[in-house]
Amino acid sequence: MPNHVSLAISYLADRPELARQLIPGLLEHWRFIAPEATWESRVERFRALENRDALPIGWIAHEGARAVGTAALRVTDLAGRDDLTPWLGGVYVEPSDRGRGIASLLCGVVERKARELQFRRLYLFTLDRQSLYARLGWRTLEPAVWHGHGATIMVKDLEPAPMTETAVRIDAESPRQPEVLALIQALDAHVTALYPAESNHLLDVDALAASDVRFFVARVGARAVGCGALRVDGSGYGEVKRMYVDPAARGLKIGRAILDHLESEGRALSLSCLRLETGVSQPEALGLYRSAGYREIPAFGAYAPDRLSVFMEKSLE
Repeated sequence: MPNHVSLAISYLADRPELARQLIPGLLEHWRFIAPEATWESRVERFRALENRDALPIGWIAHEGARAVGTAALRVTDLAGRDDLTPWLGGVYVEPSDRGRGIASLLCGVVERKARELQFRRLYLFTLDRQSLYARLGWRTLEPAVWHGHGATIMVKDLEPAPMTETAVRIDAESPRQPEVLALIQALDAHVTALYPAESNHLLDVDALAASDVRFFVARVGARAVGCGALRVDGSGYGEVKRMYVDPAARGLKIGRAILDHLESEGRALSLSCLRLETGVSQPEALGLYRSAGYREIPAFGAYAPDRLSVFMEKSLE
């Protein structure tokens, strides 16, 4: 199976060389606010964000070595409002890449880091993107003024919503929905932290929407809590891809329900078996697959042997 160039979101500290690609666009975008800004001042602002576990923290969205966007988690972002902390700030996507949901994915990464650092609320201010943030669950707090321009301060509660329903529904859905993209990006961030790029074999959103892939979303009530995909190989087997469950929904056996659903789909398609590639640093995934009857096999298809990979198979006959 060919690898697809997938959108990734990395800590700026891990890919600082990519930030310079965004500087021309940033200078132009904010020229009406900061006409005095220079290349050097932007470089220094990016350098200040090269942290991973202490604020301020920056991220860079990229496709391979091409930077497409950035965002940050800051102690404060609006003069005179040091009483509110922390802030999502510096969200920027290159003009040619807008409309692809990249800003939403960046926001999701920042939110998850803020939650990981035990913050219960996150703030931002925006001049004209109130509708975007409202769709992502932010609510208006109060009006503000920034460099003489009217702005809106918005807030988002980070406490995970309680799971009050346990009935899981699994249906074929589009992978392009914002809440589903957030699940995919969370999986990307997880495996990127565990393995080098050459050991990650990720299907991007375009590939997940292709005709040879069946993509499924698990929901508890209306909330998307997990996903999984079945890639149908021309030689007659299926490959399990993009298995992920939101950490807040784990313990409800949703991963097993998604896997069972993929197997049922495979049988309906008369596939001989399901195969998969997972990693040695994912004991929970390995335990799930082994308990479901998957056995280890050599590398298959276009995969090369990799000491960080575990290849598995289950017969459907």
